[in-house]
Amino acid sequence: MAAVCAFCGAPLGLFGRETLVCGNTSQPVCKECWGNYLDVPDGERVEILLRSGHPADPDKLRQSYEAQQRREKEKRAARMSGLACPRCGGAMLRLGRQTFKLGEETLFFSDLNRLASGSLELELLACEGCGKVEFYLPGEEKAHT
Repeated sequence: MAAVCAFCGAPLGLFGRETLVCGNTSQPVCKECWGNYLDVPDGERVEILLRSGHPADPDKLRQSYEAQQRREKEKRAARMSGLACPRCGGAMLRLGRQTFKLGEETLFFSDLNRLASGSLELELLACEGCGKVEFYLPGEEKAHT
């Protein structure tokens, strides 16, 4: 069977053939589609292929895509804080912890002043809807529900 472009279905010759990785599978593509889809995020490329393309090994591509979607859902679920945004009521996602240096900038001895002042570690949460960022002491965000 002659090779065809995974996106447009055009027949591929020996010299007009490129390869593009989509969902952990190599897909044969024409030069035009290679240029069009090279910068498209992998998940979006896979969706395009599954919806309207001519993928090589569609079952493997679908399984890879579904596994990636499950991993993304699990990661998102792990980041959920259980808090509602005080501004819009959207879900607040954990961004992790950040250490902030304390002390003020002065003309003289600013480095010494900041060294002596120490630091403060805070948990950052961001609203998924409006982008509002909240700071909490680590482990204290549950007290604000």
